[in-house]
Amino acid sequence: MYGTALVVQWGCTSGHSCGSWASQPKMKRMFCGNLQLSTSILFSGNSYMKIALLAKFLNLGIIGEPTFYQVQRLYAAPAINKYWTVMQTQLLSEKVRQRQDVRVAGDGRNDSPGHSAQFCTYSFSDLDTDAILHLEVVDVRQSTSSVAMEKVAFQHGLNFLTSKVKVTEVVTDQSPMITKVMRITPGYQAIDDQYDIWHVAKNLEKRLIASCKPSSVLRQWITPIKNHFWWSAQVCEGQTIKMKEIWLRVLSHVCNIHEWHVAGHTEGKCSHAPINETEDREQPWLDKNSPEMDSLRHVVTEPRFLKQFHYFRKFRHTGALESFNSHILTYSPKRHSYQFTGYLARNQLAAIDHNHHLHRPEQTNSEGETMYMGIYSKRTQRWRPRTAKVLKNYSYRWDLQMMAFQQRDQEETGGLKRKQPMADDGASRQQLQRDPVP
Repeated sequence: MYGTALVVQWGCTSGHSCGSWASQPKMKRMFCGNLQLSTSILFSGNSYMKIALLAKFLNLGIIGEPTFYQVQRLYAAPAINKYWTVMQTQLLSEKVRQRQDVRVAGDGRNDSPGHSAQFCTYSFSDLDTDAILHLEVVDVRQSTSSVAMEKVAFQHGLNFLTSKVKVTEVVTDQSPMITKVMRITPGYQAIDDQYDIWHVAKNLEKRLIASCKPSSVLRQWITPIKNHFWWSAQVCEGQTIKMKEIWLRVLSHVCNIHEWHVAGHTEGKCSHAPINETEDREQPWLDKNSPEMDSLRHVVTEPRFLKQFHYFRKFRHTGALESFNSHILTYSPKRHSYQFTGYLARNQLAAIDHNHHLHRPEQTNSEGETMYMGIYSKRTQRWRPRTAKVLKNYSYRWDLQMMAFQQRDQEETGGLKRKQPMADDGASRQQLQRDPVP
């Protein structure tokens, strides 16, 4: 056995004739099945150790670990990088051709939990199409610490995008480091910096919970108050002052005051329908002189919070990008450690998978009706329906396989046994990301 290939050799004891037969063809002295298995392990997001353990249980022949990593470095990773670069170029060129202003959402993800991460991936998605436009992978040695990797990756990625297309808006997750970068970096002032409204609402909920006791009546108002904040950003029409006015109405509403008039200042009323006082209420009204109201006023009117409202006024959210970050776990779980080449390739594979299967059609039954599936939420502890999509086809895998085989076929010398100096690895990291497709 030579990996996955079976080779049978025979000969005459008298020395008259001999020969051999192989179950697979060869490409430059390497069996094609071994090359295909090595690349398929990476292309499918699997790890060599799990596949090797499965083969051991089944007593199947398989390629060795050194062979897998050599194939990954020499053939599979360059094929993935080339395919991703072509896909990315097409996406950005379409924006340039249509002369579209680009609005992007950005979010960072480390390769491991905690503060000992080795790599950080900062992803940029198109707010209009949800397609991943760019991935920036940074090694911790390119920054001062694991925490600072996100800022470095963000700057590198945004510089790349602004050199290709006209970026007019960036939506981030309320990171103070990113906010400072957007504020002080020359050339970024013309880009509108917005926060993901979901992250802001989540932080607001945490501050409300911390401001009251578990038995406080205010606890029953936390969800409605958070929903009111969400709604105030949704209906303010991009106006910061209007959003603040709508937001501050909550202080009157919780006290059962729905119309107000202050001489020489302002007047108004709540936007909801008239309240039937005879109906049972889930949340009791608050006394405007109660300690609960003092706690609520402190959170609602916090100067630093109100000063940030211009970051919320456009009601942006990055749900698609959050889903993509979860999707990366399919190809590079945080409990596994990878070298830079493998980690970059797996992140690019996740982006290829995401973009290729974006906006899949809905599944329908024999009568043409839309099919649904049940999704359980750990947060709400409830089931909810979600539209079922058609299954993924992964048709791009044939192109990746073909590129890997072409890479093997076109090399002149060395093969799998050629060595690469360790010093070249660090230099080749940026080259692998930056080199244009010939």
